[in-house]
Amino acid sequence: MGKWHLGYPEAYHPNKRGYDWFYGLLQGSRGYFPYDKPSPNRVILENSKPTPESGYVTDRFGDAACRFIKENKDTPFYLFVSFTAPHSPNQPKPEDKKRIAHISPKGRQSYAGLIVSLDDNVGKILKCLKQQGLDENTLVIFTNDNGGQTATGANNSPLKGKKGTLWEGGVRVPWAMRWPKHIQKGSTIDDPIIAFDIFPTVVEASGNPIKAEWGIDGRSFLPLLTGKKNTLPTRALHWRQHGSRGSIAMREGDWKLIYNRAQAGSKPELYNLKNDIEESQNLADKHPDVANQLITKMQQWEAQMVEPLWGPGSPGKPAKTKKNSQTTK
Repeated sequence: MGKWHLGYPEAYHPNKRGYDWFYGLLQGSRGYFPYDKPSPNRVILENSKPTPESGYVTDRFGDAACRFIKENKDTPFYLFVSFTAPHSPNQPKPEDKKRIAHISPKGRQSYAGLIVSLDDNVGKILKCLKQQGLDENTLVIFTNDNGGQTATGANNSPLKGKKGTLWEGGVRVPWAMRWPKHIQKGSTIDDPIIAFDIFPTVVEASGNPIKAEWGIDGRSFLPLLTGKKNTLPTRALHWRQHGSRGSIAMREGDWKLIYNRAQAGSKPELYNLKNDIEESQNLADKHPDVANQLITKMQQWEAQMVEPLWGPGSPGKPAKTKKNSQTTK
């Protein structure tokens, strides 16, 4: 439920892509208050049927999540709640504005208002699980799809960059998990985890094998959750945007290589995230051996990739080259 943003044609509808039930919008965001005439991709659907415009969108998703839980409490279920908050437009509820009136500037205050409502509705879902007697043995994962958008009020300090970049401010996201029967309260995992890892972790947690022929990119971190292991073998994590001419980055251990090649005159940059989470000290010249090793691995990974099928960098819409390589924090 929530935003879909994985295609508008009927063939890409959630009900055609493995979901038994859909309550949300096909687009990636929309206004939080009712529209007079919502577009087909912004109206909230229940499966394929448009629903009446009423109420605050974040509350509607929280309420619908609780309805689903109550209706399916007697059978195992997978529920993916993809809130639009805190995506723009910054439209907090009037009563939430009063709760965050102490925050400044006003742009950030409104952004915080969206998060207040998000927090309320996450709490609503957790409370619903408890009321139905499901909280002790339900795995809950809270995370985000990208770093904060500073243009609309987010603050990613001390991280560099924002949503839409491959700096840590763009790819490092909140991640919290709750599974009382299996996860020790207050425990932390220091190994880098990526969203690809959710699928194999959940498959293993359900008692099923992860088959090699699936060719999945993630790996299960169930042994870390249950405390059977303190760490897993070091691996490389990769990111790319806008195809072979856009930015590309990878992390292996404490080292991160980033190449913003869409920017004229740019070169691969190397950072040690353990000592420099702000990505302020480019060590590519000081450690050319490390940089060259990572560049080789990056090239081997990218050789397996295809060009994007839509958006910037796709055959129909080449990526634009920026005039300089300056970045802001």
